[in-house]
Amino acid sequence: MEYDLDKIKLGLAKPLTQVTIFRLDGQLEQSCNMLIKLSAKSNLYQEFDFLACLEEYFHQMEVGEEIRLNPVDWKEKVEGFYVVRLSKVDLNTMQWILFDKSGEKERMQLISLGRDRAVLRADYLHIEKELLEFKNAELARIQKFKERFFAAISHEMRTPLNSITGLVKLLEWSDPKAIYDYLHALKSTSQHLNHIINDVLDLSKIEEGKLILEHISFDLKDICRVILGGFGIIAQEKGIALEAKIDEGVPRFIKTDPTRMSQILYNLISNALKFTKEGGVFLKVGMKGKFLHFEVADTGIGMSEKSIANILQPYVQAEGQSYREFGGTGLGMTIANELVKVMGGELNIESEPDKGTTISFDLPYELAQEATFSIDDHYDPAANVDASSYSYLFAEDDAISNMIMKERSAKWNLNSTFVTTANDLEVELNEVKHDVLISDLHLEDDYAPDLLFRLRKSDSVNRDIPIIFLSGDAVDRHPNLNELSNWTYLVKPVNPRELSVKIRQMLKINLENTLPGVDLTVLSNASANDKAFMKELINTILETLPDEIEKLGELIASDQLFDAAKVLHKIKPSVSYFGITSLNDERTAIHDKAKKGLEIKEDFRLFKTRINIALESLAAKKLEL
Repeated sequence: MEYDLDKIKLGLAKPLTQVTIFRLDGQLEQSCNMLIKLSAKSNLYQEFDFLACLEEYFHQMEVGEEIRLNPVDWKEKVEGFYVVRLSKVDLNTMQWILFDKSGEKERMQLISLGRDRAVLRADYLHIEKELLEFKNAELARIQKFKERFFAAISHEMRTPLNSITGLVKLLEWSDPKAIYDYLHALKSTSQHLNHIINDVLDLSKIEEGKLILEHISFDLKDICRVILGGFGIIAQEKGIALEAKIDEGVPRFIKTDPTRMSQILYNLISNALKFTKEGGVFLKVGMKGKFLHFEVADTGIGMSEKSIANILQPYVQAEGQSYREFGGTGLGMTIANELVKVMGGELNIESEPDKGTTISFDLPYELAQEATFSIDDHYDPAANVDASSYSYLFAEDDAISNMIMKERSAKWNLNSTFVTTANDLEVELNEVKHDVLISDLHLEDDYAPDLLFRLRKSDSVNRDIPIIFLSGDAVDRHPNLNELSNWTYLVKPVNPRELSVKIRQMLKINLENTLPGVDLTVLSNASANDKAFMKELINTILETLPDEIEKLGELIASDQLFDAAKVLHKIKPSVSYFGITSLNDERTAIHDKAKKGLEIKEDFRLFKTRINIALESLAAKKLEL
């Protein structure tokens, strides 16, 4: 189809304008060549990184949809200050218009600056007044929150702590034959206390927007079985039923966040058992369109409409319920409700007094081929690297915590060294090279960060060692840590799976020495330095590239090299977004070997590791935009 470029330009009434028509595969159809000279046989994706980076996005656009980008400094083939418009004129054709604003650059920048200053001046007094009102209201809210928080939490934590103390005494005095029963009770009580602490911490993370969801494949039926198994004794003691029904159409292996999904179900089932004296509690899992549908139904005391509204508020229980009679902080339902929202669903409650309650929610998911996560914490601490090839240094002075870390290290087959004092830690760091340090903040003879500050300034072999700090305090209690580099933080009691994830992350950070950092220049050109659009492109990469890499791994494992070459070609633009030349070269080399039918398993293993490092680096860069 022929386009009248002069007519298009006349409609634009801009003499310094270039109109270019090209197909979705990048092949040039027409161009007036007013600003940039293009040959008739040009493939624009090969000539302009800017357009190559947008290729996948063009395919997703609707006919008539347009991308408008603010004036930017253009540096491909010709330099200038241009406004860019890209529109999809039919299913297979794009229209690209460049407006030359080079002569107006200084004026436009001054106008923009003046407008920003005027808005700032006009809003300053209004914002200051609103800020003062907000501070007063916030102080009142915080005071009220503190009163409710300490009233609820102090009572709830005191009970399991007293139980733990009593059980430890029983273990000291008991017959060896009874030890197993006491240990089981001690485990359950400590888990309950840990659950209360995690509820408080998770609610804080959700409110601050800092809760990060994982995307891991797992066995849905296995997780449901383990969750119900944990409540079996409670249901048995109360003489009520506890059953689960999973419909036939529900997939066994899925991808979402197994920890958060388990936490939702744990809180809902725990709540249902608490208020059910006769009948039972029933978990049902089915399908609702493209979503997993969960229901937790009970035959308990039920709730009024007012009570339903109340229980979704932190530290508030339903009308007529007391801590003494039913227990609980009032956090369980709030946590479940907030987690369902974060995971993309909505919590629905249907209930009547004395007729029981049904709570349901739908969650998005992806299909998986197998489980890489188990609720029993059998988790690879370094998913993309050989964990046993690194040296780990643990600094922990608490005997129980030290014992747990040693057991976990053995289970993960880590090459580990353990110290208990700051003095021994300093000696070890000065004499032996290690890859990761996992250290309590407070050792028996010193504050660990003090010696690590000295370490960073020294010429020690471990000067730049990645550090995972462990502490019972929240991280904001230690602002001085911000002066250190290359560290992360976990609050005790440490979940083994979370520690394994942190170890993996820190090892990858350490590996970045072998991989140049992500360069956003290509992405910046692709989005014409529009940060909002840039973030959209990064989100697309973070969502789609890991799936393509996983698919690629499956094809290579089954020796389907021809199809693997197709995937390697498909991911070319995404890999180029990282701005890492060596990574582009690796992709090209593996692609060429796959086309020839040559062995690429080891090449791909290394490539996948470096892609994962680059993805984490890109995600971090996104946060800086």
